[in-house]
Amino acid sequence: MRTFYVYHQHFADTRIVSLFPISYFDPLTTNIFYEGDAMPSIGAIEFNVLDYLALVGQAFYAERVPLWENRSRELSDFSTYFLSQLTT
Repeated sequence: MRTFYVYHQHFADTRIVSLFPISYFDPLTTNIFYEGDAMPSIGAIEFNVLDYLALVGQAFYAERVPLWENRSRELSDFSTYFLSQLTT
């Protein structure tokens, strides 16, 4: 399961967490853009084909991720978590 977290900390005791889990990459999903050799494959993203060594791809999340607090107009601190499995 791929889960992406964006963590916002505005004050020492106030935290806002934006979570948008992506547990399955579907070819019909419209909020993920694939570029180059990247493509959805059995629920995951295939970034290159094993038959070729010089291919590469990337994937983009197409929706907005808030990087600042609307009310206070302060920038947010954030961290992301990506789980990747590389097999050769």
